[in-house]
Amino acid sequence: MLLRSLEGLGASFIKMGDYEKALPLYQEVAYLDKARYGSDSIPYAWSLRILNDIYWKLKSPKLAMHCFERSVWNFRNANYQRLVPVWEERMKAAKTQFASSPSELEKLIADRIFGTLGKIPDINFLNPGLYTGITDYSVHTANATSESEGSTDDGLANQLPWSRKRVAVLEPASTMWADPREEIKGIVVCVPGFGLHRRSFADLGESLASKGFIVASYDVRGFGAYTALKARDRIDLEKSLEDLDDSIIQLRKDFKGVPVFILGESMGGSIALQFCAHHPELVEGLIAAVPSEQRYRQWLTASKVLVGLITGSRKPIDVGPVVVSRATQKKDLRETWTSDPSSRFTATARELYGFKRFVSRNHSLARQVKDTPVLMFQGVHDLLIRPEGTISLFKAVACEDKDLMLIGKSEHLVFEEGQFDKNLLVSICDWMRNHSDEARVNNKEGANSKE
Repeated sequence: MLLRSLEGLGASFIKMGDYEKALPLYQEVAYLDKARYGSDSIPYAWSLRILNDIYWKLKSPKLAMHCFERSVWNFRNANYQRLVPVWEERMKAAKTQFASSPSELEKLIADRIFGTLGKIPDINFLNPGLYTGITDYSVHTANATSESEGSTDDGLANQLPWSRKRVAVLEPASTMWADPREEIKGIVVCVPGFGLHRRSFADLGESLASKGFIVASYDVRGFGAYTALKARDRIDLEKSLEDLDDSIIQLRKDFKGVPVFILGESMGGSIALQFCAHHPELVEGLIAAVPSEQRYRQWLTASKVLVGLITGSRKPIDVGPVVVSRATQKKDLRETWTSDPSSRFTATARELYGFKRFVSRNHSLARQVKDTPVLMFQGVHDLLIRPEGTISLFKAVACEDKDLMLIGKSEHLVFEEGQFDKNLLVSICDWMRNHSDEARVNNKEGANSKE
């Protein structure tokens, strides 16, 4: 129970804003996660990501960046380890070999996952007993082997003195797709809609990768992998904007000269739109599907939220029946959503109020999108988001380089859960290629003017 208790207490201090008290707890959590799962593991990376938050709050930017960069490497390595066997099997089944050897294939995949990011040195300032005072973890426990994974650099894995049922987060912060057969044409950063998670873009990720795009899909705080992370399990769209900022800066650093596009759907479309208003220099274009805040039958949840705010209730409100039933009439898609353990359709009144406040800024921030090209989508048969809301939001976008596509047969989802068709895929690929060429020309002209 030790690690679980440390994590729970540390998360409580973070939620209270007491980062000084949270620091030694999460330093020890990170140390123990490294010992149990290995220095290259996902649980260790998540602990480092939380330490990154704490160090920023305590005004220690160098320590924060070290934790962040190491966590990025671990998460990317998890994607690399996932993709290598997939493409080894595809290469065996292919009639024509696209790599001369397994090592060449591994390099092609590494180039598309890591870019120029070399292996970040491990954190050297974590020590045992920073909170508990326990410094000897040499007691062997036979039942520790069931959860051990990853490298065991310090030899402590499987020798830890606790027996507990802790939900370790074994999913990375992002899921990436890349095709080693294709030249890199650009990077697409995907942001999922309310209730969904990064893997809801799996079909789109595979399809875009086959066209030469590297795709990185990120969970929003409070959804996907975050639901099992005590310090980040609350729905927080503001912090998600900051996460995107950090992640895209790192992508641009590791893939210099490669155009970056951000694609978001529904809630993710709102996040992507607001990101472009704040950080136009970080992306070459915005693709937003149904990003409007204008919903049908908003009163169905508004009254519950109001009561919850008045009473201070922390009881979760289940918006799943409303969201899922309005988003699609397809029985199989409804079942996929409701049975997916990574989906989340419950939220407290405070979280739903925060969500409402966030998306209510869409129109004012759309007027600040002046230089980023925009491609916006709306399903005509969407029963969740009002088409006139998306049209109004589109008109508010200040950039003259903007296009709106109304999809006649589409419901709420346009891109997630494989709801796009071949023609739509071709359209967004052509749009990104055109704007990649424009970005390269503009960058070249800018460089010449500086000379």
